[in-house]
Amino acid sequence: MDPLDRLRIYLRAPLFATRKDPHVPPTAVILDGQVVARGDGALTVRVSAWADVNGQPLPGSGQLVVLPVSKIDHAVVLEEG
Repeated sequence: MDPLDRLRIYLRAPLFATRKDPHVPPTAVILDGQVVARGDGALTVRVSAWADVNGQPLPGSGQLVVLPVSKIDHAVVLEEG
């Protein structure tokens, strides 16, 4: 596995979801996950954990999310183990 594949990603703003289709926690701005694909201007991430602006865990199932690079503030490479 490429070490850059496991990241903690900090978003510029929470992910949008409607109340009728809460596919992501509405206050999620931090996510941990594995990069499964890199494309022009986007990362496809299999999310393993969500958190809010205070770093508090949020409930929600893992999703496969395509994140535009413009949505990402920065990311930290997660160490193995």
